[in-house]
Amino acid sequence: MPLDVEPILQPAERAADGDPVLQRIAGAGGLQDRLNVQRHAPFFAAFRAGIAAMCKRTDPRIGLLTPGRFNPSYPEQAHLARYLGLLLVEGADLAALEDKVYVRTIGGLKRIDALWRRLDPRLLDPLAFDTHSQIGVPGLIDAYAAGNVVLSNAPGSAVLEAPAFSAFLPQLAKSLLGEDLLLPNIATWWCGQDSARAQVEANFDRLLIGPAFHSRPLGMTGAPTAGADITGEDRTRLLADMANRPQDYVGQELVQLSTMPVVVGDALVPRPFTLRVFAARNGDGEWTVLPGGFARIGEHPDVRAAVMGEGIWSADVCIYGAEPVAPVSLLTAADSLQVRRNPGTLPSRVADNFYWLGRYLERGEALLGAIRVMLGNSIDVDGGAVLSPTTVGKLVGLIVGAGSAPHPPSLRRADLTALARTAMEDERWQSILTLNRHAREIGEGSRDRLSADMVRLLEAPFPTHRGMLERAGSLQRRYAAIAGLSAEHMGRTAAWRFHDLGRRIERA
Repeated sequence: MPLDVEPILQPAERAADGDPVLQRIAGAGGLQDRLNVQRHAPFFAAFRAGIAAMCKRTDPRIGLLTPGRFNPSYPEQAHLARYLGLLLVEGADLAALEDKVYVRTIGGLKRIDALWRRLDPRLLDPLAFDTHSQIGVPGLIDAYAAGNVVLSNAPGSAVLEAPAFSAFLPQLAKSLLGEDLLLPNIATWWCGQDSARAQVEANFDRLLIGPAFHSRPLGMTGAPTAGADITGEDRTRLLADMANRPQDYVGQELVQLSTMPVVVGDALVPRPFTLRVFAARNGDGEWTVLPGGFARIGEHPDVRAAVMGEGIWSADVCIYGAEPVAPVSLLTAADSLQVRRNPGTLPSRVADNFYWLGRYLERGEALLGAIRVMLGNSIDVDGGAVLSPTTVGKLVGLIVGAGSAPHPPSLRRADLTALARTAMEDERWQSILTLNRHAREIGEGSRDRLSADMVRLLEAPFPTHRGMLERAGSLQRRYAAIAGLSAEHMGRTAAWRFHDLGRRIERA
């Protein structure tokens, strides 16, 4: 399955996460139900069953291998793992021993039967490919070659999307299937063949010139371009490189794309579009196709594919019919929950993250409380009481002792305000700003195990406006909300226990 399937799933399952457009769609009187839109859940269930069917064990452990939180599509990957019931793992979570793959958990090494690869294959195994990779799993390819782990999106499968491969699709269909292609193929000439190269050179101005594979040749300065648009030095350089390394180039017919109506300003105008569809093998080894797809829409009316490129807009494509569609979802219904004990499957990295998330939040909340009391925003002060110099000195000692700020010259109001500002905004390792950044980073990397509300609170911007007391109060209330969510709404899993452990140790 292609790597960009996650945008298809988001609108159907994430309407309640706060996106205003999706909320309007979800609340529009059951618009999708009234249109009888085909469900996507059966496709994803079939995809998951297809992976499980290739595993040797009857109850396989399947993981989604992600590059980590710095990858732009990490939020979607976390959502996919959560929705499909897969274990979200990074390369550091895995170990390859004796041609088998294990995940490092709080209960020791646990066998992994299959991985859905979501990272560049060159970074997959530093022993087999790029030795500089820091996010791969040393020895993974040996385990894969031995047949002890299934890799969905296996290394090398991207060759099917290489433009050079299109040149051989008609012949492959006849040789392997004994029939012609059901969908017409874009006429392609791979310049690695002498006859095809001569055809490209003879019809240079009528073809689209592009790379044969995913890497860009030296003779090309940008994306695939119509030959007629390549002039001057660029044309000379490209033809010279094509003569030197013809296998790096293809020529393709200039395709005229279909158009669809798009609202631009106050009018409906035609714009070219492309459609990507998705197929996967189910548990019986048969192909199943997603009822719908993903469309890319061009900005300009020019219908040549070379001009449109990747397009500027995107849209989900749904299939609807005349008959009502039964509701289907991979999410467990609230009235059909079953108690299932699965101890020891929490990756050690995740356990460590939740432990420190608890400590950072508890430490930040305590420091914010001390700052607010020190500056006079407490219940006692609001009621007319005045803090004694001894009490103020102890509060200062607490903040200074935590490493959040240096000791002030005096206990005068101006010095206390400067102390609070340093503790809040300084880049030192125990400031509120630093603690908040660490907590946010952990939240970004734990989306598959945190609720959307907790992630939203952790990712909220650090307050920078208004007075010091108001900012401290706003941030403390945010931390209190996170504490309430973790105490009342987090499942009592191993992750929660480490989170609670961190809070209690910090509090003690």
